[in-house]
Amino acid sequence: MSDEKTDPLLYPPIRYNGTGGFFAVVASDGTLYRGFRAVRAKRHGEGDYRVSFNASVDRAAYAVTVSCPDPMHPSDPPGYFASVAPLAGEPQTVRVRIWAPGPRQGATAVDAGFHLVVLVA
Repeated sequence: MSDEKTDPLLYPPIRYNGTGGFFAVVASDGTLYRGFRAVRAKRHGEGDYRVSFNASVDRAAYAVTVSCPDPMHPSDPPGYFASVAPLAGEPQTVRVRIWAPGPRQGATAVDAGFHLVVLVA
């Protein structure tokens, strides 16, 4: 009988073949807490972040979710919203922007932690 933690059917080896998923968990100060193929995160201004990966992600699909300000000390996330897009001229980097809803359909850029998923086909 195979040990379930070493059974290749239950735990196949991870190999990168140019497709798959990358992710990053980033704190409100721009600290990269953890990730897969994420190499750097940096805050560039209020609610404005860059996340870089060790492969091209400019033709990928992205999803970002605002989380608590500090992923190491979880709390209820605020009611903020975020966007993510490739960064022009930097194929390994995406830009994440975070806003707080404002009065009368406005929004204000705010710092917040986030989880980012990148899918490459």
